[in-house]
Amino acid sequence: MMISQVIGNSCHICFMSCCLLIIQNVLCLSAAVYKVNQPFLD
Repeated sequence: MMISQVIGNSCHICFMSCCLLIIQNVLCLSAAVYKVNQPFLD
């Protein structure tokens, strides 16, 4: 699976659960990016 698809899927879920609140979406996106990059940080 492409990383962009993982981030896209994560953000889509966040957009739904965060009720389209921009600040929370940014936090969700940051969390999604962090989760994707986490294996490389260890």
